[in-house]
Amino acid sequence: MAAASDNGDSQATLNFNLGKLNENQGKYKQALAYFALAISFWKEHDDREGQAVAWNRVGSTAASLKTTADAIEAYRTSVNLYQGLRADLKDCPPDVRTAFRKECERPYLALAKLLTAQSRADDAKHVLDLLQDDQAFPTLAPLKAK
Repeated sequence: MAAASDNGDSQATLNFNLGKLNENQGKYKQALAYFALAISFWKEHDDREGQAVAWNRVGSTAASLKTTADAIEAYRTSVNLYQGLRADLKDCPPDVRTAFRKECERPYLALAKLLTAQSRADDAKHVLDLLQDDQAFPTLAPLKAK
């Protein structure tokens, strides 16, 4: 069973990397399709970190397509997955929590930037506050589009 799962994870990683390649080449719709395949596998296998990373890329791809509402939702999903992972680390030493926070800050910052561009400073501040808080790890409710 592990071999099948490893093979599936390799395929998910390949799909994710093909998504990144297509995104870098400006083939955004193809990138989104590859990211969706990777996310599907990682969701089925409860790989929250893989999902979080992929949703971040969906956010950046949607932002490139100027589909702001989709980008906001993708980044929100990524942030919520990272919030859960950060909660799992709450009893780890501060240096471990800080290192992981730095590793996963991109979707928080990208989401805050998009919200600021929409004149939603309070929502942006809330996202940045989540990133800085190492004690409580609430998830973000759906953010209404403006």
